[in-house]
Amino acid sequence: MLIKTDVAGATKYVAVKINKDEFDELTDTLNINLLPQLDYILLFVAVLLAFFLIGLFIILHKVTKPVEELKSWAMGIRESSDLATMPDFKFSELNMMARVINNSLSAVQKSVNKEKEFIRYASHELRTPIAVIRSNAELMNKMIANDMPKERLLKNLQRIENNSVAMSNLCESLLWLNHEKSTELKETMTSLGMLVEQVVNEQRYLLDGKSVEVEIHVDSYECLHLSDMCKIVLTNLIRNAFQHTIEGTVVITQSHMQVEVTNQDVSNDLTHETTGFGLGLMLIKQICDKYFWHYQEQVLTNGRVVKVIFA
Repeated sequence: MLIKTDVAGATKYVAVKINKDEFDELTDTLNINLLPQLDYILLFVAVLLAFFLIGLFIILHKVTKPVEELKSWAMGIRESSDLATMPDFKFSELNMMARVINNSLSAVQKSVNKEKEFIRYASHELRTPIAVIRSNAELMNKMIANDMPKERLLKNLQRIENNSVAMSNLCESLLWLNHEKSTELKETMTSLGMLVEQVVNEQRYLLDGKSVEVEIHVDSYECLHLSDMCKIVLTNLIRNAFQHTIEGTVVITQSHMQVEVTNQDVSNDLTHETTGFGLGLMLIKQICDKYFWHYQEQVLTNGRVVKVIFA
């Protein structure tokens, strides 16, 4: 160390001289004293790092395990039809995500079920107008080939047009029935007696080759009602009675807002597995529940009594 200063007009120097041997001895002493403390410091840092890594692993395991459970549950719920039960994933965020997934899948499943119901109902209900259109088209071809009068051709053409309109109305009714947020159907002045007679004439082809007597009792009562929905219900009631009667009677009675259909079969070939019976019954019940119409059914030993009150 060198310090230069002025003292009494003279330049003075101050210096410290360190002996090399003494300096080496001093440094050896310092090294001996510092090395044990450095080891403790490194050991302390290593222990802290180990605890940090272990804690981080535990936290990641606790977080990733519920996430894996959520993933497995979401993958498995697509194959299961039970969307009501939802496990607890221990974290509110994961539980909220599970509820969102559950609600989304429920909405999709509900939409798919409605589309399936529409396809089933449409294919079931369109059989009659399609059968009428096909039969009248074939009849028109024969009439044209035989040069029949124009009036008869126009009559068959009118039947085809009426049934095509009925098909269009039927599709609109079924679409409305299977979609909650759709436009309300309009009520019109409806005569249930005329609807009964119209449906009976449309469904008579089901009695071809059978020994079945049909009795119809109707009145002229009219009211403001949903004629398309009423016709769907009446069509299924009468179709079921005609399909399930091989030999016997079918009695259709309409009085004001009430329609009762009774079929009794005296043959031994009566079966309740005719195509479309269950589906038609499901559709009737769904419509009646939607409009709060009263539906009553009684199974007899050789037939069935079905009553609907459109009020």
